[in-house]
Formats: sequence, C-alpha cells, structure tokens
Amino acid sequence: ASPAPAPADTGKTVADSVVTSASSVAGESLERGRVIAGYRIEGLLGKGGMGQVYRATQLSVQRPVALKVLSPRLAKDTDFRERFLREARAAGGLHHFNLIAVHDVGEAGGLMFFSMELVEGRTVKDLITAGGLGIDQSLDIARQTLLALAYAHQHGVIHRDIKPDNIMVDANGAVKVADLGLSRIDDASSRDDGGSTHAGTIMGTPLYMSPEQGRDAHAADHRSDLYSLGATLYHMVCNCVPFPGKTPVEVVLKSATQPLTFPEPGPPPQLRTFITTLMAKDPAERPASAKDAIELLDRVRRTDSFTADPTRRIRRYIHRRRRLRRLAQAGGALLISLAVLFLTVSLVSRRMASDAWDRESSRIVKLADDNNYVDALAQLQSDIERMPAGSPHARSAEELRAKIEDSWEARSQERGAPYLAAFDAAVRDKRFNEAWKSLKDIPSALGSPKMKQAIEDREDAFGHAIDEASAAKPAEAKAQNWEELARQGEMLFANALWREFSFAPPDTVQLRDGIARFTGSGRGAYSKAIQGARSRHAELDFFLRPTAPLSKGQQWQLILGASVVTVDDRGATLVRDGREEPLTSPSGTLMVRLRRTPSGYVLYSGDRWLPFANSGDGRLQLAWKLDAGNHLDVMVRPVYLGDRAPPAKP
Repeated sequence: ASPAPAPADTGKTVADSVVTSASSVAGESLERGRVIAGYRIEGLLGKGGMGQVYRATQLSVQRPVALKVLSPRLAKDTDFRERFLREARAAGGLHHFNLIAVHDVGEAGGLMFFSMELVEGRTVKDLITAGGLGIDQSLDIARQTLLALAYAHQHGVIHRDIKPDNIMVDANGAVKVADLGLSRIDDASSRDDGGSTHAGTIMGTPLYMSPEQGRDAHAADHRSDLYSLGATLYHMVCNCVPFPGKTPVEVVLKSATQPLTFPEPGPPPQLRTFITTLMAKDPAERPASAKDAIELLDRVRRTDSFTADPTRRIRRYIHRRRRLRRLAQAGGALLISLAVLFLTVSLVSRRMASDAWDRESSRIVKLADDNNYVDALAQLQSDIERMPAGSPHARSAEELRAKIEDSWEARSQERGAPYLAAFDAAVRDKRFNEAWKSLKDIPSALGSPKMKQAIEDREDAFGHAIDEASAAKPAEAKAQNWEELARQGEMLFANALWREFSFAPPDTVQLRDGIARFTGSGRGAYSKAIQGARSRHAELDFFLRPTAPLSKGQQWQLILGASVVTVDDRGATLVRDGREEPLTSPSGTLMVRLRRTPSGYVLYSGDRWLPFANSGDGRLQLAWKLDAGNHLDVMVRPVYLGDRAPPAKP
C-alpha cells in the first residue's frame, strides 16, 4: 500500500507546533570550529522546534558526541528551559544499551546545551521513507524499543513521544531511543499542580499519541508509551499512519473514537492482533507493562502460538484482562476492609500499650526519686528488651534511662566527692588507715558507673602507695600496722584481676575478698596480658585449696597457647610440646607461680623455672571440672620484683 499523505505539522509535537521555528533563522546556527565549554562544533546534524543538534568533538577526551543546543530565543523562556533540562536529567539518569546516553549538561556563552552519545545511523522515519521495512526488521526494532521502555519505566521515566523520528537504528541494527524532551519522572512531585505538565495539557506527536494523552498528558501513564510504539509499528509494517488527518485535533479525535483498521493486503493476522492490543483505546486492555508486551511480541514471532483469527485473539485477551481487573478490584476491597480492621486493632493496642508504659515509667521514676537507681535501671533495661526496637516507647525508655543515669551520676559525684577528697588527703599524708576507711565508707547507693571507676582507681592507688611506703620504710610500716593494709591492697589487686576474666557459665564462679570459688564445670578467659596491675608486679601466685581432695576426673587447668598446667589428684603438672613435667605433689594447698619475662612465660617448680609459653601465645584461659558438692578456692596475689623465692603457703 502507498503511504497516505499527511500534513507536515502532524509530524511535530503539539508543543512544537505552537512555536515558530526559531531554528529556521540562519543566524542561530553555530559555525563549524566554534568551541563551547570544551566541545568543538563539527557540523549540523538536524534542527527542531527547540534548537539544533550538532556533531561535535569533546576535546578533553577527543570523543565524538552529539551536542543538543537550545535555541537562544527559547532559552529566555522558563518553560522551554525547564523542558530542555528535564530531557537532560531524564536521559542522564538512565543507562541502557537501547537508550542514547547523555554525558554532560551545561550553559556557556548564553547557550544551554547537553552532550550525548553520537549514533551513526538513520531514524526509523528515514528507513520508512527510503522504501519501507520488512516485518522481521520491524519486529526487531519494536522489541529493542520495548527493552528500552521497560528499563525507563522501571526507573520511573515515561517517554511520551515515541515515534519513528525518535528511534534510531545504527549500521549493526542496534536501536537507540532518543529525545526524552517530553518525558515525565513518574513520582508524586511530577503529578502535583506545581509540575511542568498541567492537567489538560496536550504534549506529544498526534499521529502516534494515545487517546488519553490527547485528552490530558498529565494523566497518561507508561501504557501510553506502548500505544505510541504500536502506532509506530503500524507505520513500519503498513507504510502509512494508523489515523491520518489534516490537523492535530482531527488526528486525536480519530484515534479516540474510530476503530483501528489495516490496509489490504496488510500484515498477517497474528501481527495485527499484537498491534491492536498495543493500541487498545482503554489503557487497561493494553499489556500491563513493557515486559508483558515483549512476551506477546515473542509469541508473534513464533507465529504458531497465535490464533489466525485476530478478532478472537483480541476478545480472549480483553476478556482475560477484564477478569483479572475484576479480581483485582474485589481483592482491593477485601484488602481495604482488612486494613481498616487492622488499623482499628492497632490503634486500640497502641493505646493500651501507651497506658501501660505511662504506668510503668511512673513506677520507675519513683524508684529513681527514692535514690533506688540500680533497681530503676534494671527494670528499665528489662522493659527495653521487651519493646520493639525503634518503637516510640523504646525511644521514650532510652530517653528516660539517659535522664536517670545522669541524675544518678550527678548525685554520686556530689555526695561522693567529700569521701574521695578525704581519701586523697589521707594517702598524701600516709594516714593509710583513715584513707582506707574513707574509701569503704562510701555508700553503695553512690555506685554510679563513673563513681565506681573513681573508687577502683583509688583502690589501685592505695595499693601502690602501700607498696612504696613499705619498701621505703619497713620498720615504720610495721609500727603503723601497714602489713594488714598491704594484705588489703593485695585483696584489691586480686579483685581487680578476677574482674578482667570472663567466665562461662557465670554462676560457676563466685568472688569474695579476692578469692574465686570454682564449682561445677566451666571456662574463663583473661582479657589482658599476664602481668601485674603495676610495673613492680612481675609475677602472679595462684593458691588452690579444694574443699575435698580432688579425685580422678576432677581438675583445674591454666592454659596459655598449647601449654597447660593441670591441677588434679596427682598435684600440679605442666604439659608442653607433648611432654609432662611435674610441678608440685598433691597437698591441701597447691601453688602455681607464673612469671612474665622478655622472652615469654615461665613457671616455678620447687627449685627452678620451667618454660611455659611464648609471648605471642594469646590470652590466659582457665578450665575446670569438679564433682557436685566439691569446690575449689583460688587466691591470686602479686609478687614484687625483689621477691625471688616463693612465699610460704597461706
């Protein structure tokens, strides 16, 4: 069939038709060789209602590009500037093989421009004009265009101007979809009254425009692009437009009211069915997405899966779509009812939870007001663990915890400061008995985290001061009864050391007065290097006393790397490198002395030191296994650098 004549203006967009083509003014064309923001003009590729497209070279990377320049006259109009920038932004955010890529957008010398991929090829319009397209080539172009649309729709971009002029085919048959100047970003901001497309606006090219886009471009969705592709495919295989007319309004009216017909002889029935489906006047009767359209197109190309009767095929497709729509509507009503029920239950539950939290928080605040901070924070932590993370009540509980902790800290610092000051003064004057009393007189209710740390720091300082005073003046130490205070210092050291262990299960170890009582079975790991809390402590003595003699199968082990000291019914034994070395024989109280040297760790064995482990062998670990009813008390004490012989058993 020969192509039906159509007026030239029906091939333009409606937005273009209301603008006198500024590009026709010769003075607006850019001369060859001119450089704009790093792009050298090589020649004019084409003109349109909004400006010109030039072949150019991006000088920084010597890359050939297409440079689209907005007409200087239109650049003064806010609407056209926005449309030009919208095309650049829409294309710049999409990266797909079948979409022309945008590289850069800018403004220089009073010119707005953007650079894009240069496609060496022809438009589908040029191919139709040159003698038409075969069915196979037309379907291949349609499929590649659908791939580009599926990607754009997935990223919220609707093209709104699919037509032969905007589909390019390169020498290898690859399709590139161009001109996103009428595109819309399909989100809430693009559909409000402040958007660039207002209700009632007609945008697009009438010959290929969907009926709903002809009525109101603002209301058209992604299925309008499928209609435009159907009209373009019609033109490719029939060599004429589906609804010719003398004016844009006549074309729009025909597409909205007249049935689609095909010239004879025309395309095969199965292809007519596909085109008719894409061009259904009701968007709900078109494929739901570009991906669905690709599936239908692939069935067309297989041919045998399509009925030879296009009318029957259309009826079956439409009936299925209507049935699915009715099911969706019924399901939607059910979902709305369930949502209302859920919302009601949720509001009631939320109100009940809010009332319960109000009562609980009031009770916790009262505990804190009564200076019972430990119980208040413990109850609050228990409540937080039961609350959904990030919920309003959980956030409220976290805020309440921060306030209680701050209040506890402030009260502890205020009430505890005199005790700490008295301790510092007494230690400075070597009045150690008074210092010790000042520290122990601090009420437990003042044990906030920072105050507890301050007390531990002073306990350490107290032991250090006792050590120095005893070493400097032993006679005076005896006269002042400092030996008892020294034992108190050792107990403080032992308490600090045991606190650095993590035990599992925790309830198998109880600490009291520097002694750890082990029961049942468990393991423990020390978090620091094996050395005294202060530099003068070079060694550690472990004294072990079981309630009843250890029978076979009961044991307590000290482990470092691959070396193990085992205390059992045989006494203390060292196992290193597969060899056993006895340390002590069984007795009521066993002692294990551990020393850290520059080369590693050694153990004392009666009259000599035995290698135990290397410096890099990891953390000290404990393991024990005791019978029910039996327990093992372990006391640890530091040994000073000047103390070389093992002390007497306690």
